[in-house]
Amino acid sequence: MGMHTYVVRQGDYLTRLAAQRGFDADEVWNHADNAALRRRRPSPEVLAPGDLIRLPEREPRELRLRSRTKNRFRASVPRVEIRVTLTQGDQRLSNEPYVVEGVGAASITGSSDGSGVVSVQVPVTTSALQLRLPNRSCVYPILVGHMDPLSEDSGLRSRLQHLGHLDGSLRESLSFGALGTSAFLRETIPGPADDALPAALESFQRAHGLPVTGRADEATVAAIRRAHDEAQP
Repeated sequence: MGMHTYVVRQGDYLTRLAAQRGFDADEVWNHADNAALRRRRPSPEVLAPGDLIRLPEREPRELRLRSRTKNRFRASVPRVEIRVTLTQGDQRLSNEPYVVEGVGAASITGSSDGSGVVSVQVPVTTSALQLRLPNRSCVYPILVGHMDPLSEDSGLRSRLQHLGHLDGSLRESLSFGALGTSAFLRETIPGPADDALPAALESFQRAHGLPVTGRADEATVAAIRRAHDEAQP
């Protein structure tokens, strides 16, 4: 299998790249050429812009066409799970009605579960959607595939923003809580400047009983991961 180097762009994650380019995601991620990237990134679905990943060379597909007649082709588009936990302060919003828009002609309706989790399946081609809470007159734009790794400052800011410790989010009375294991989301309004990050870290550390240093030390990063990426109902 011939391989070439691909530079990850914002919004890329391995499942989407595999669907677009027609390769097996697990096979490529476990390829020896990607060993260095695996050591840096715990999940192939949470990559950072500028990461280098080795992908198979794209081979042109031959399609059989019949002349003087109509030719029809059908493509199967994989779906991925999007999980968002809705919270208000420290309280999870259970059984909250929602409408997900921007995933095709029909909207997806439902209610969050007993733990405030909204879980929907969307086509892997989806790059943006809207989560609307009709009972609260709130609309939250969400980008799919834009959560940077926790080891990056941008990833720290996004998670602290979702957890309510950083200003500048879309949050009003409602906040986004943990995003589930796929962690494909980021709010669309840019986060504040880097000089706000220490204060946000201090806020998180106070809330979780950690030494208040304003630094992303090992214990703090682990606590953010548990509160955000690993949070489960």
